Parts: sequence; structure tokens; C-alpha cells
Amino acid sequence: MHRMDMLVDHRLVVEVKSTLVLHASATRQLLNYLRATELEVGLLLHFGPEPKFHRQVLSNKNKKWFSASNPLPPPDPRHADINTAETKASTAGGPDPAPSSCLK
Repeated sequence: MHRMDMLVDHRLVVEVKSTLVLHASATRQLLNYLRATELEVGLLLHFGPEPKFHRQVLSNKNKKWFSASNPLPPPDPRHADINTAETKASTAGGPDPAPSSCLK
């Protein structure tokens, strides 16, 4: 059983770790707290040899996307238009689209 280390103003989950190396399960644990609640922002504070923090954001509208078979966040919709435009140009026989690294 896991419990949140700290809840700030009913808005922010704070998870504190004090280890030499931050294990990957620590970020998954914070993500699970966000998925299980209506909270959207969490901080993972790591007090190891050098203090660091990690901010995790999971908007409530994206929470329905998650499941045991799909543990990753949904694709960023800002990139969907670029990919769609590249696909249309390449299938239409038009000029090759510019590499996505050139698009701003």
C-alpha cells in the first residue's frame, strides 16, 4: 500500500525520496497518485547526492486515456497536424515535405 507523502493545498502531490540513485518506480508512483485522484500536478523531490526535483503534470482530460494496456500519455495534438500534413503531401505525389526538425 502506498500513501502520498504530502498534499499541498489540495492541488499538489509531493513525493519525497532519499536514496543514492532514484529508482524508475518513483516517477511511476507519482504518476499513479495523479491517475488515482483528480489532482493534476505532482513534484518528486529527490534528496540524493545532489538534490533534484521532477515535475509531473497529468491533466484530468487525459486520464481516461490511461489503462493497464496503455501506460503512456496520449500523443501531443500539436504534432498531429504536422504529421497529417506530411502524410497527405507524401501520398498525393507532391513535393517531399520538409523534415519535421525544420518546422517551427
